[in-house]
Amino acid sequence: MNGDTICSAIKRIKEIIENMTDQVFIQIHLDQGVNQAGRMHLNVNEGPNGVAVVSGLILHVEAYKNRVVPGGTSDQYLADIETILQQVETIKFSIVHTVPGQGTETEEYELIITNTSYFSADNPFFYFTVEPTTFRQYNIDTLYSNVQQFVDVTLTPYISGVSFEFSDANPLFSNAFNIRKSKYIMQSDRLESTVLPTNSASLYEETADKAFIQDSMYFDTGWSRARYVGTLTTPEDNAGIPPTISGRSFVGETFSKDTTTDYICKLDDRLQSEFFHDGATQLPRYFYGEEEIDEEEETVTVTPVNRVADNTPFADGATTLYLLNPNNDILIGSVLKLFWGTGKKEYLKVVEVGNQGQVEVIRGYRNTEGPPNGYLPESLIYLVEELNIYKLDAVGGSRLNAVGTTRLYVEGNNSILETDSAGFVVSQSLCPIFNVDIEDGQSG
Repeated sequence: MNGDTICSAIKRIKEIIENMTDQVFIQIHLDQGVNQAGRMHLNVNEGPNGVAVVSGLILHVEAYKNRVVPGGTSDQYLADIETILQQVETIKFSIVHTVPGQGTETEEYELIITNTSYFSADNPFFYFTVEPTTFRQYNIDTLYSNVQQFVDVTLTPYISGVSFEFSDANPLFSNAFNIRKSKYIMQSDRLESTVLPTNSASLYEETADKAFIQDSMYFDTGWSRARYVGTLTTPEDNAGIPPTISGRSFVGETFSKDTTTDYICKLDDRLQSEFFHDGATQLPRYFYGEEEIDEEEETVTVTPVNRVADNTPFADGATTLYLLNPNNDILIGSVLKLFWGTGKKEYLKVVEVGNQGQVEVIRGYRNTEGPPNGYLPESLIYLVEELNIYKLDAVGGSRLNAVGTTRLYVEGNNSILETDSAGFVVSQSLCPIFNVDIEDGQSG
């Protein structure tokens, strides 16, 4: 192409630019082949002294369609990109040009968007109207005789930024329509020509209108604890129900409390379900005191952890228990077991441990009863491993329900647990081993 041809082309371009309104620029991209995916086109007009001024730009949505989205289709992601582009506020880019005798130089530009419009074409695009921005090193002639390439194009807010902007983690995000008024700060009606506000009298009387300023919520105990400090919840706050439960699941079968041990242990076809226990062992195991197991004799000897003090009997209705000797095994939250009569027992819940063997307890824990006349001195005190059984109910969502008063066969250790109405294990027994004698004889 000779010099005359170049000059004619530049002249033609300048003639087009002089009439390059927003409508003409958009129509060119709707009708002609310049609308190509993966492009950003600037609407450049001639400003004073022939400088190049950007007044708008086109960004094609298809430029982002090829990006990989885990678990989603490209059409789904394209729709997300359209939503993102509708919220773009600024576009930054750089131009690298050659300076004679000095090598290359990079210029950075930031276009501030004032209006956004979407156009559905063969290659859909957005047209952004921007605040007029001048190319510092170019006029119309040099810009169009030397086609420039944009690098490092950045859209703000970007994808992750928008996700944060409209999330609950953003403290500035709000969907409120009415501005909240302060409870304490009042509005001062002050004019530039006056020294005192016009409503100074009502300000002194503290009857002026409250200012549209949101007060700090740190003074509110519920607010500050819920968001920052936290709140300690104990079983006593929830009718004895612990706020958190940790444990393990196991398989078993429930029976009524009147079902005999022989029937439970000899049953061949079992209708088993999944249960949950909050004990420390893999399978639920009820024990109290310090156990000594003799495997040869198949016996278990349980040693008490303490005794009722000699000189201070534990009377009926008393809540202060005096131990014979101080014991480090008994802590707040421990469950103690005291026997009285034949097969009768009372559970005690420890709420405070004092000095010299003094312990404050809750009497009649787990709906048990103590002796009418109190415990005699030297009565044995056992430390119970508190164990509760729950049923895993998957109907309508996973949740735990107490098994109630029942006899529960545990698959894996061949034992039977007995629970009260709250699912608290009160005893455990092993199924006996049944010996079957088989006589082999001859027929005929």
